[in-house]
Amino acid sequence: YGVPMEQGEVVINVIPNSEAFDSGIQEGDLITRVGTEKIKSKREFKSQLKKAKKQGSVLLLVIRDDMSRFVALEVEE
Repeated sequence: YGVPMEQGEVVINVIPNSEAFDSGIQEGDLITRVGTEKIKSKREFKSQLKKAKKQGSVLLLVIRDDMSRFVALEVEE
């Protein structure tokens, strides 16, 4: 219908008691941004997370049930 599909990475598994789990990320969430960068591929997602490890945390834009929200995620090296 002329509406572009959101690109990003779909969360397929969240390990209990992990940083992602504690941040509220759930299976089925669509991560469309890592920091200020749009995510278009798994490679971009991994690259942005790797950069975020140097900072210790990152803000993710997550879509769940057609609603967007930001999630702060602590990342360790």
